[in-house]
Amino acid sequence: MLRYVCLGVLALLMAFITANTSVVGQDKVERRDRKTEKAVTVTGKITDESINGVKVKAGAKEESIPATEILRIYYDDVPVALKQSYYNLFLNEEKEKDPAKMLKDYVDFNSKASVSPDVKPNVKRYLDYRIVTLRVAAADTEEAKADARRDLEVFINKHKASWEYAFAARTLARMLLEKSIPDYEAAVKILNDLAGNAATPPDVKGEAEVLLIDAMFQPGKTAEVTAKLNAAINDSKTDPAKKERYKLYLIGVEAQGSGAKLDDVVKKLDDAINKNADPSVKAVAYNIMGDVYMQKQMPRDAMWAYLWVDVVYSQDKAEHLKAMGKLLQYFTDEKDAEKVQIYKDKMARLK
Repeated sequence: MLRYVCLGVLALLMAFITANTSVVGQDKVERRDRKTEKAVTVTGKITDESINGVKVKAGAKEESIPATEILRIYYDDVPVALKQSYYNLFLNEEKEKDPAKMLKDYVDFNSKASVSPDVKPNVKRYLDYRIVTLRVAAADTEEAKADARRDLEVFINKHKASWEYAFAARTLARMLLEKSIPDYEAAVKILNDLAGNAATPPDVKGEAEVLLIDAMFQPGKTAEVTAKLNAAINDSKTDPAKKERYKLYLIGVEAQGSGAKLDDVVKKLDDAINKNADPSVKAVAYNIMGDVYMQKQMPRDAMWAYLWVDVVYSQDKAEHLKAMGKLLQYFTDEKDAEKVQIYKDKMARLK
């Protein structure tokens, strides 16, 4: 009889171990496959972390995963008492579409992890990162957005060498630019730091440079932005595709001059749109056209320009987000509650 009891206990133990092998001994990094744009999970042991990304070792093979490709991470090195609930968080994010619900789950888990002396600094940092990014996604009021911006600022000041830093900094810059009264000065400082950091991943650095130009262009700092644009255009190291974008911004800067004729500027942008087959370049031109109209206090004309990007030339995520942010602000000013909600939902899905 005792023999059968022991066998039964052993069977239960084996079943438990089998059910939990996925959460024992291995880290998991969910990355975005550049070719398929699908999520792929890399399993192994994270051996190194930096602003550039992470390294994962599986057996004799070590794989470097750029920060720009990391979607989520499960760190296995947590106390046994927290392991299963932490792994459940990782799994639940695949099916839970409500950021407010996931935020609550992460905050609840973090309240337990934060008091545990055995939780490693990288795990605590990542939990803070997930909480702040979910707080950004769930923010649906000006007060909530202000709280999210404050938390992002705290995070980037504390973790400048982490793989999460570039994303947090970029997100904060965008939120500052999307405020009803944009904080261009603060956004420019963050983007300057990001673009000027030699360790920033090339993809993020490139996006930061473009966003920096845009942030300088918006408040009409004509001399400063003209100098920066000309320097980048004349630099042999500047990517040709970026040079095309910067030339479009130079056209937009013309409209900021005292003797500028709006019709001439719009015609030049229209010509660039008609001559260029690249939808990303068309999106830049339409967004700049919208900005020019806004600077001339012509919001309805600006709205039509931004709509071209949203409806037709939405292939470039950064330009699409910019256009939708501008449209959200336009419809907010127009007190069109239905369209405001539409654009809030669209932006939440794209981010």
